[in-house]
Amino acid sequence: METNTAFLSIDEGNLTSAFERAGKTLDGENRQLSVDLSCVRRVDSAGLNAIQDFAHRADEKKVKVVFRGVNVNVYKMLKMARLTRHFLFAN
Repeated sequence: METNTAFLSIDEGNLTSAFERAGKTLDGENRQLSVDLSCVRRVDSAGLNAIQDFAHRADEKKVKVVFRGVNVNVYKMLKMARLTRHFLFAN
């Protein structure tokens, strides 16, 4: 079975808009989306809402999302918001 993977790189300056755009473009064609968050050191409330909406859209479309290079503080925030179950994490 063939797996199509898309890649997305996000920094703090475009976090909210990038997740909003990515959520709107999710489709069943790409079964996995790899998101580079290595440049993100903190997430504000708007960014958290965008990630939450993105997680629900990815679940609906059955797309696996891999967060790469996640800062420990960002991971803790995702854990407290109970969003870590929606994503896979890699270095």
